[in-house]
Amino acid sequence: ENFLNELPQSLRKPLVEQLQQLGNVDYAKNFVERAWGVDGNFSKAEILNSNMGSHLFRSIVTVNPEATIKVLTKNYLDKPKDYLVTIVEGRQNIVWALERLCFRKETFIEAAKVLMCFSVAEIETYYSNNATDYFTQLFRIFLAGTETNFEPRIEVLKWALEKNDPDFDEIIVKACERAFTPIHSIHKMGGAENQGGLLPLEEYKPHTVEEINEYRTEIIEILLNFVSKENNHQLAAQRAIYSNIIDLFEYNFNIEKLDKYIKVICENIIDKDDFIKSMYSQVSSINLNINQRNFLTGYIELLKTNSIEERILYNVSEPRIIIKSIKDEDDYEVKGKKLAEQFAVDVINEKID
Repeated sequence: ENFLNELPQSLRKPLVEQLQQLGNVDYAKNFVERAWGVDGNFSKAEILNSNMGSHLFRSIVTVNPEATIKVLTKNYLDKPKDYLVTIVEGRQNIVWALERLCFRKETFIEAAKVLMCFSVAEIETYYSNNATDYFTQLFRIFLAGTETNFEPRIEVLKWALEKNDPDFDEIIVKACERAFTPIHSIHKMGGAENQGGLLPLEEYKPHTVEEINEYRTEIIEILLNFVSKENNHQLAAQRAIYSNIIDLFEYNFNIEKLDKYIKVICENIIDKDDFIKSMYSQVSSINLNINQRNFLTGYIELLKTNSIEERILYNVSEPRIIIKSIKDEDDYEVKGKKLAEQFAVDVINEKID
């Protein structure tokens, strides 16, 4: 610790840069294990929690991933949230180190668990650069920041689910939501794939549509733990499924299976208006076939009450919801005018006060 504190500022950057290049040196793994392994002088929590100590550690994690993940697991896995929120100075470097270890198959599970613990104890407000963003992106279909396949990712979520902890449950739902992120909406900075080897590591790419749908089935099954029972994440879990139906259709997700899931949501619906708005929004997609479109409209009709309040909402207050789903040649204003006129006629004919 004294060595790190006394190291001149001018030497710190060159030292870090040299350490990052040790990946191809034969003796490097042994050196890193002696210095930064579980029994190493530089692997104590108080050193890792410092700015310089964490910076050095971040630089050498990929030289000996097996040894360094043991250190992170020992110091941070399942530690109290009250403790993890106190880690400020070295936090970003630790998170970046975990991001690198999550990229590798052999260290993914333990690194993801530790990263999730930091996410539960999140203190960073800049979302795209914090533990929560790095952790939840691991569950995307494409460009997830890992070379591991879907099976270990599900294992991590099931591990968290078994904790029966509301804080972990919140992160579980956020992670599941990202399994539905369409590829055109993904923006990702590179870097973690470059780990000191001759070639960068490669992102995992699913081999078949069936593999994607099997993964998403597991994700939905996890979300169902929150869908049908009263809890703080019930609405978020329901919305994660019903707002992404067209993304499921993109890969021809089994419509009978999806029907079963949506019925469970409808039986326990938290926000009916949000559900109907989502159905109207999705039914306007030009890429739907007739069966998929009928699936969406069927659930609109199932939950609509046709009360005067509801009809005012969809025909007058927020007509764009229905307008988007109308397939004709009229422009937006003409469609809106037709809706309002027809509603006025209905009010008169039905003698609505």
